[in-house]
Amino acid sequence: MDGRFRFRELKVVKSNFVLLNGMDMRLAQPRPKSIRLDGLSTCVRLERIYWSILKCIAQSNGTTVNVLLSSLDRDVQLNLGGVKNFSSLIRVVCTAQLLEMCHEDAMAVVTELME
Repeated sequence: MDGRFRFRELKVVKSNFVLLNGMDMRLAQPRPKSIRLDGLSTCVRLERIYWSILKCIAQSNGTTVNVLLSSLDRDVQLNLGGVKNFSSLIRVVCTAQLLEMCHEDAMAVVTELME
């Protein structure tokens, strides 16, 4: 060896992951929003896609995102005593809602896999 490092040639491999092809990556950017939960102002940071899903859920229920999240927070406080990570709960709720909308048996499959 002459003391110089030699780098192997790197091959660029095209992604075969279909979900990423053509996806608007801005949907993955986090976006903080100020909301009121139980009368207190707080900031929730979610990726843009989740804010879009929440807006759709709220509209389909004839309400706003703020009212929807306040209701979710109240239900969790009353039934579970709260959660450590409200943003994660929101993501799970959004995903569960999408699964219900996509396929009748999707939630059953997910629940079965968790057991």
